[in-house]
Amino acid sequence: MKHWVDGYTQKIHFGNCYIYHVLEPESATVEILCRGSSVHIGQFYLERNKKTSEKTHTEVTIWIEDYRKTFTIRLDIKSIG
Repeated sequence: MKHWVDGYTQKIHFGNCYIYHVLEPESATVEILCRGSSVHIGQFYLERNKKTSEKTHTEVTIWIEDYRKTFTIRLDIKSIG
């Protein structure tokens, strides 16, 4: 793919980040940073480190927001139980 992911083995191994390949609306690679219960987008590029479109960035942002809602609900259920 020829991009920034090559040096991320340790961060992934220790659970500090996750790397996903996005297929739609365009093919891209995204770094999801995890710090405690905080989750957000790190690096996010097309092949050869080209910028993603606004539409692609918006779609992944919505995906992260949906995850945050689910994660918050899970924490609430655990604290009640």
